[in-house]
Formats: sequence, structure tokens, C-alpha cells
Amino acid sequence: QSSMDDLRARLDKLAQQMAKLETTSQTIQPGGSAFRSTDPGSGPPPTPDVLYNSALRDYTSGNYPLALQEFLEYRRYYASTTLASNAQLYIGDIYYQQGQFEEAVQEYDKAMEEYPDGNKTASAQLKKGFGLLNQNLRPQGVQELNSLIQKFPNTPEGQLAKDKLASLPPEPPGRRSTAR
Repeated sequence: QSSMDDLRARLDKLAQQMAKLETTSQTIQPGGSAFRSTDPGSGPPPTPDVLYNSALRDYTSGNYPLALQEFLEYRRYYASTTLASNAQLYIGDIYYQQGQFEEAVQEYDKAMEEYPDGNKTASAQLKKGFGLLNQNLRPQGVQELNSLIQKFPNTPEGQLAKDKLASLPPEPPGRRSTAR
């Protein structure tokens, strides 16, 4: 598992380097995005690497509306690529960052359902659990985190789930959850 994660990280880095090279040779729209409208007549979508890296850049710079649009376009055109599960996770993260926890939980569910073997499944489940807790849905959040610990016990996400469960305040008397 560790060597697979290392390999994925190296491939992601290589893809980013290639996208930088491609980006320098492509015309970028005003606003710094490689995103192009998908209206008829606007031409083909950007290549997967260009679109993904543009979306990631916009996400990391806090331009969530544009990043959301780009990640949705990435999923629309490149749903079967190795980075599609990452794009789906980032869609959930954008909603989460904006405090839209219900939408975030729905997007994390999509990541887990559509990419059960993706490299972001554990992250999606962890963040879904956090999103449920942020909605004051403690029993569901606790259940999700416990499920994550069972599925991914020796992962950083599993440890974060354990830490979160350990840090939760006790429930008021008479409301004790059996999921813990």
C-alpha cells in the first residue's frame, strides 16, 4: 500500500510537471484559467492534465467557484481517469470549505460509490464523517468514522478518525450512542 501511494504521488507530480509544460504552450483565458466554456462551437475541452491542474491551482488559491466548475468539467469529460476520484473529492472539499456540509457529504458519498477502489476513498469517508458531525448528526458521524476505522485501520485517515472520536465530548445522559 505504501509503495502504491508513493507511485501515485510520483505519477501525480509527473502529471503536474507535464501540465505545466502544456500550459505554457496553450493560450490561457483572462483570469488565469485553462477552463473553456463547453458551449457548442467553443472547441474541445482542455486536456485532462491541463484541466485538472488548472482546477487544482484555482482550488489552492481559494477560487472555489471556478475550481468547482473545472472539477465538474473534469468529471464530465474524464470520469474514467485515475484523477477522477481526486476531482470528486475536491468537489466535496469545496463545499466543505464553504460550510455547506450537507452538499459536501453528498459529494463524498459519490466519491466512495463511484470510485470504491480509488486512492481517495478513505479520505472521502473521513471527511464525510466530519461533515456529518458538523451538521450535528453525531450518531451518523460516529458510525461513519467507526466504519472507516474498520475498513482502513492502518491509514492516516483511520488514525484521524480515532483521534476525532477520542476528542468528542461525552454525550448528555440518556443520549449515549451505541455506535461508539
